[in-house]
Amino acid sequence: MSGGLRFRAEAIPFAGPATNFTVATRSFAVGTIVLVPAAGLIGVQRPGIYRIALIAAAAATFVIQDTNGGVLSATYPLPVGGIFIMNTPEGGDPLWQPAGTGLGLQIVVATSPIVGDIWTAMGA
Repeated sequence: MSGGLRFRAEAIPFAGPATNFTVATRSFAVGTIVLVPAAGLIGVQRPGIYRIALIAAAAATFVIQDTNGGVLSATYPLPVGGIFIMNTPEGGDPLWQPAGTGLGLQIVVATSPIVGDIWTAMGA
């Protein structure tokens, strides 16, 4: 098992938890955005993405990578107004997680910015 069986409540939005009904949604500009830096990991921790909800105002693409540039997901195209939503799988395993310890997570956005929420948590 790669670090699954996590409770859904353990995952937190990348933009931070919402407080006082403030939206935690984040805008992801074109480029590489580090979601979980490798420097913040301790020991055998392997971060995972457990939920993701993104929307594009203009056509865009994105891919999930580890912080060494290792590709973890397909390259997903989003059309104008396109929505991409994935929830935690039934077994509680992450949607994407680096293959080894000591690697963080990042998203690479191309063409135009996207907006949404990405929930991460630590696994082992």
